[in-house]
Amino acid sequence: MLRSSAPQAAAVTLIEQTAQAQLHCPACLSTHFHRHGQAHGLQRYRCVPCRKTFNALSGTPLAHLHHKERWLAYADCLLNSFSVRKAAAQVTIHRNTSFRWRHRFLALAKTNRPRCLHGITEADDMYLLESQKGSRHMTRPARQRGGRASLRGISNEQVCVLVARDRTGQTIDFVTGLGQLTKATLHACLPPVIDRDILLVSDGHPAYPVFAREIGIEHAAVNLRTGIRVRGTVHVQNVNAYHSRLRGWLRAFHGVATRYLPNYLGWRWILDARRNKVSIMVFLGNDGLTQIYSGRVDKTMAAGGYYNVLEPNFNLHIRDTALRSGWVLKRGGVTSVEFFDQDGKQVLTFFGVRERGKPQPQAWNDLAASLPRVR
Repeated sequence: MLRSSAPQAAAVTLIEQTAQAQLHCPACLSTHFHRHGQAHGLQRYRCVPCRKTFNALSGTPLAHLHHKERWLAYADCLLNSFSVRKAAAQVTIHRNTSFRWRHRFLALAKTNRPRCLHGITEADDMYLLESQKGSRHMTRPARQRGGRASLRGISNEQVCVLVARDRTGQTIDFVTGLGQLTKATLHACLPPVIDRDILLVSDGHPAYPVFAREIGIEHAAVNLRTGIRVRGTVHVQNVNAYHSRLRGWLRAFHGVATRYLPNYLGWRWILDARRNKVSIMVFLGNDGLTQIYSGRVDKTMAAGGYYNVLEPNFNLHIRDTALRSGWVLKRGGVTSVEFFDQDGKQVLTFFGVRERGKPQPQAWNDLAASLPRVR
């Protein structure tokens, strides 16, 4: 239906359906309202207490935007990470309109975050060169072609981005400001979004253990400088892989203005969440039986030395110490992830589900390539 010959009707239908569950008056927040005709293709409502009118877009970043018939096509451009000019050409709008739409759409995306992280949660900070791209009143001389920081190491010329990610792939990030990460920054960002029974895993930064001790959560660290990257389930390779994907993706934009950085982090999170939603095929075998599951896996949890898959029609509990090794293998264009027990027997194999005669989805190949490696 959403790809019908009436793009505006499809967009309006999607807007109305999405807003229906949380519809309220943006002026007084009342949910006591009644229908009041239509305007610009959208159902209009009148609030009973304050008598003001509104629609499903009132009070949102998309309010007053024109050309609804092109919104779905533009959303596809965002999902494909098109540049401003390429998206403008694709949707036949002006490049300035394309830029304005990008940040109106992303103003919604940056608020689309998990409410809480659970289980083993990795946290790490990354640094991006502060950018005043597009600013009319710069506080420093302009750099040429992006340039580089004038000071070595981490300084107030760089913006800190704190990323926390649990083992289910749920990710929350924060633009904490200029300069080094501090304990006060962790206190300001993490407590509202983490469970108190989590295991917080970090690198050797001294702020993390102090923060964990002060709020009463368990903490473990890996000392990357001494070459210790993995200690059983204790590592930060998931969050570091996310950093790597984020940096590589940002590179295509040739510098992102710091004031828009939260929008781009929200954009990247949506793309990464789509990347994680890939159907898989699991082969679990022993000497007498092989079990096969094919489909999506959304509910996972690490607890008590086990990795647990908790789907309604598929439960899997893998004891970490029972596995000796795991390998990402490529044979004839097919990528698999295979695990072996302490006796060297293959016990667990994962494939990406593919259609007959077609290659494996790129999302599966990307997921396999991002798995933590032990060097």
